[in-house]
Amino acid sequence: MSLKQSQKPLALFGIIGLVGLTLVAVWYWIKNQTVTQQVLPLGYNPLQPGQAASTTVVSSPEANAIRDTLAAAGVVEQTVKYWIAVSGFETDKWRSQVFQDSNNLFCLIVPGSNRLAYGEGQTIYPNITAAAQALLSKVIYPFAYPKNYASIDSLVSTMKAKGFFTGNESVYAAGVKQIYLDLFLTNP
Repeated sequence: MSLKQSQKPLALFGIIGLVGLTLVAVWYWIKNQTVTQQVLPLGYNPLQPGQAASTTVVSSPEANAIRDTLAAAGVVEQTVKYWIAVSGFETDKWRSQVFQDSNNLFCLIVPGSNRLAYGEGQTIYPNITAAAQALLSKVIYPFAYPKNYASIDSLVSTMKAKGFFTGNESVYAAGVKQIYLDLFLTNP
């Protein structure tokens, strides 16, 4: 179907208007993105295999419970940090209402357990140590997770393959990486 000669300018203006609105929306989105304030040396990327992470130690009850539990089980220190970042991502750095109400460090859902009546029905733990131990007993051991990962990407890829989360793998990895940067890196 073709447009009448008198309708063509209106259609053209409509298309130009939509393109303009799209450009404004993209500009607004870019303008309002949060940019990390971290200044790292050129070429430094701690999230790649073979590069050392900062010696910054996160000291919070949550991170300490995860660190103590996983280290006692023989999980390599760098991989422990990755799991701490996963926990921080899952719980908004341990500030989410789900975490506050359940002590659930990883938003685990264990069938047959005492669970929250809201959210996704996450399991309620009596304390954060029990939640950290559940990562071992309900995730790492039964699903045969390795105790050493070369990168966050490799851990997240394994988590996705084993059904730990159902969302987009790239988005999940980016979120974990951002939490890792927030928790473990300081300006050199």
